[in-house]
Amino acid sequence: MNFGQSWSTALTLFGCLLTFYIQTWEEHHTKTLYLGLVSGPVEGVLSLCVVFLVTAVKGGGHFWEQSVFRTLGIGREMLGWMPDEVYEMPWNKSFLVYGGIILGGSVTMSIHNVLQVRRAKSLSLLYPFLGLTPFLLNWLLAVLYLQLNPSILTHHHLLPLIFTLGLQNSLAVGLIITSHLTSSPFPHGLPLLLNAPLAAGVLASWYGVQGTEDCAVASLWWLFGALVGIYAGFVADVVVSICDYLDIWCLSIKHPWVEEAEVVAAEKKGK
Repeated sequence: MNFGQSWSTALTLFGCLLTFYIQTWEEHHTKTLYLGLVSGPVEGVLSLCVVFLVTAVKGGGHFWEQSVFRTLGIGREMLGWMPDEVYEMPWNKSFLVYGGIILGGSVTMSIHNVLQVRRAKSLSLLYPFLGLTPFLLNWLLAVLYLQLNPSILTHHHLLPLIFTLGLQNSLAVGLIITSHLTSSPFPHGLPLLLNAPLAAGVLASWYGVQGTEDCAVASLWWLFGALVGIYAGFVADVVVSICDYLDIWCLSIKHPWVEEAEVVAAEKKGK
């Protein structure tokens, strides 16, 4: 939507990752997957398809920088009571407002569902919120890192931060899903520990020991590479554990079905 390297892009990423994280957090505590009126896997994907289609038809992302009302042919005289800031609001900023409203409703409903289940079971109402601290801390550090290294935004280096935050969120969500499926306690430790490198980067930037802009960007790529290794190890561990438990192979059939052997076994059983 032609946001480019800006805080709007970072805000969009925050909304997408928060939806993914908090719905998994909700499922872990309620043992039920709730999907709101506007859910990411359905309406969210369809919205993206519409955005891509309109961008292609209009010939570029510049379309999203036009005023919504002017594009729809609604003249200023028809909305004289409306503030200029609202009337001139472009499509991309309008989508941010729309996304913020949907995100606020989704987060509110997730928290409500968790509290309702915990209250019905006479469990602590505060404990589940500890599970949100890894995500909130992660984004607090990300905002501080961008504030201390503004060149990441101004010099088009936002991509490694997007990769890093996305992969870190995926790993945290994967741990939550795994703990949910295995009826294990909520994973607080590792998701919090994953914030340590970014926290070190914030401290280094704060005290001016990180060095040049290139060092700040290189640190992000290093962190992304480390997360790739950690995530690969996590995936391999899950796959191997499941295969060992079920006595199967991952990409091939360990115990192929042989018709003759089944017939012989059935005959012996009949005798």
